[in-house]
Amino acid sequence: MIRLRNLAGLVLTGPVVALTTIGCDSTPAPPPPADAPTRVPALAALGTEIDQAVLAQGQLKPAGGVLAIPGPPGDRLESLEVQQGDQVQAGQVLGRLASQAAREGELAVARAKRQEAETTAEAEQRVAMAKLDVAKIELEKARLKLQQAKDELRIAEENGGRLGLLQQELQLAENKLQQMRSAAEDPTGGRLITSSNLEQQQLAVDQARADLAAARAEARSAIDAGELAVRAAEQELRAAEVAIESGKAALPLASLDEQLKLLELQLASSRLVSPSDGTVVAVHQSPGQPTTGQPILQIADLSEMICEAEVNVSQLAKIRTGARATITSPAFEGALEGTVQSISRLIGSPQLPNANPMARVDYRSGRVTIQIKPEDVARAAQLIHLQVDVAIARED
Repeated sequence: MIRLRNLAGLVLTGPVVALTTIGCDSTPAPPPPADAPTRVPALAALGTEIDQAVLAQGQLKPAGGVLAIPGPPGDRLESLEVQQGDQVQAGQVLGRLASQAAREGELAVARAKRQEAETTAEAEQRVAMAKLDVAKIELEKARLKLQQAKDELRIAEENGGRLGLLQQELQLAENKLQQMRSAAEDPTGGRLITSSNLEQQQLAVDQARADLAAARAEARSAIDAGELAVRAAEQELRAAEVAIESGKAALPLASLDEQLKLLELQLASSRLVSPSDGTVVAVHQSPGQPTTGQPILQIADLSEMICEAEVNVSQLAKIRTGARATITSPAFEGALEGTVQSISRLIGSPQLPNANPMARVDYRSGRVTIQIKPEDVARAAQLIHLQVDVAIARED
């Protein structure tokens, strides 16, 4: 290791291959030049001059992105049903976590409780409905009995009715008593009506009056009893209706349904299923390993591939959608071809490192999406996330 001090006074450390001194000049040799643009394979594949193209770094990606299938922390991968390269369909089971069996059991118990609660609730509702029907019948019977009592009173008060006859008997008894009193006061015939006769007639009047009052009281009592029975039956009916409503409100079905939803979500989180059609592009865990929240495997739809290029913001205005682009890398032979699909409006710092150590890094870039041609999709799909060189035909 040799330490050298340059003209600015900075100490340079590192391996030295050769040191050439001309006269007294101690200036270190300049760094080796970066590759000239004309030597970039992507530019050569594009078939244009450097002043007719925009060069950038890019990355190969599936058009729909790469979907990660994570496992919840604290679980364990029990089995894996697929391997890298397998084609999968949306909803297909990819594997099983250790917690799945326990959560399936919890869900089965919750469903059984829900069924038991529903059965009990249905039985209680049937009993309540039967009581309601009985209450309705009792109310109807009470109303009929009340109406019957009213009809009996009306009939009894008509001519020829019981109360009518008792009223007539009372009237006749009172008339006869009046006549006997008048006869007893007559000097000529007074000796024929004794005080005993008057008393007996008075008793007959009192008896007729008492019979009439008793009959009326009996009829009134029947009506009152009927009205009371109607009110009681109405109360029973309302109580039966309230019992039905309160029984519905007291049912735990709503809370059990929410518990079922929660358990179903927990069970779904313990199932490894494919969210979409695609290909398994990576498997990161093996059965028996604990899950940490990191992806267990990754899936992507490889039917369409794109290249996301980071273009210097000063060059964005020279690119149009539909422009031709070529993509090269030492990782594959030849070049991939495509067209500019979209140009992002979001500007930021470049994320892809430049292969040239002398390249500038203090610039802003925009993301340009290049749709790779169908005939090159299969090659691009073999190298997902590969960093590539991109040349895009410019339009001034």
